[in-house]
Amino acid sequence: MHPRRLATYLNDRLALLTAGVELAGRAVASNGGTAYGPLLERIAADFEEDRALLTTLMAAHAVKPDRLKRGVAWMGEKLGRLKFNDQLKGYSPLSRVVELDGLTAIVSVLGGSWAALEEVLPGEPEALIAAQKRARRNLDELDSLRPDAVREAVG
Repeated sequence: MHPRRLATYLNDRLALLTAGVELAGRAVASNGGTAYGPLLERIAADFEEDRALLTTLMAAHAVKPDRLKRGVAWMGEKLGRLKFNDQLKGYSPLSRVVELDGLTAIVSVLGGSWAALEEVLPGEPEALIAAQKRARRNLDELDSLRPDAVREAVG
């Protein structure tokens, strides 16, 4: 195992989760009381659990969190909010589609990352297997809800 590359890999995932936590929080706030709310709330909670797992893995392998990467990811998520989705005020149904697409991408990368880490980091298989299951479940549910969101936005 190459320690510097492992540190980069783990910090990249921490940055991704930083953006994911922010995106999920925004999506939860905008979709409370809708059919999307329960899934989004669970994804937000799962991202927090994933971040705790990643932090534990980083500590176990003496990897220091990269504040710059996390800051850039946080800022990137905030800048992503500036995209106009067919209306200047209020929440657009297109915003929901963009949020679901973003969450789908993040969950997909994380699922693959947990599987890869299971192969290269001995001693954490149960936690990594649980994280993979969370990612698969969330990805399946996101895939099932996205067509509805697109229909609502453009149909």
